[in-house]
Amino acid sequence: MFKKNAPVYSAFLIGYLCLITLLRWQFHWQLVFLWLGGFLGLLIYNLDHVTYLLWQNPEGETAVRFRQLTTQRRFKEAFALLTDTCGERKRLVGHSVVFQATLLAVSFFAVSSTNSLFGKGLVMAMLLYSLINQGMLLANGSSLANWFWQVRIKRSSKIEAFYYLGMVLFFLLFSWMLI
Repeated sequence: MFKKNAPVYSAFLIGYLCLITLLRWQFHWQLVFLWLGGFLGLLIYNLDHVTYLLWQNPEGETAVRFRQLTTQRRFKEAFALLTDTCGERKRLVGHSVVFQATLLAVSFFAVSSTNSLFGKGLVMAMLLYSLINQGMLLANGSSLANWFWQVRIKRSSKIEAFYYLGMVLFFLLFSWMLI
């Protein structure tokens, strides 16, 4: 979850936003919205852990403990519980290729059709977060099987790498459109 890899995600996001800001060759106060959207997008992506506990698996032990902690307003402990047990959750809505494909479509709309730098930063940060997540899995020799839980297709490491490469290329194209 975010807390464990926060430095990695934050470093990638800051580097990405700095690069976009520099390549735009326009330093005006409105770019603050791009950055705010980026950081909010990074945080929003982790809400699927809460969604899983509250709606997908509300009877689980972790979900019950999480509800108890939030009811008692012990939010730091609830966040620590989410972080410590993130490995238990395999079928996260936001960590799936279906969600990622939908996010790709929304990102294309945001980058090509809106003037909102906040929205552009939000969706691009979410897309970046998903790519970092998948990239870390592939770099560690793991599979993207947990990302394909909603899709029943035969996968191999080559198909997963091809899928990841395709997503990275779309991300780079959308980033170029953002400039």
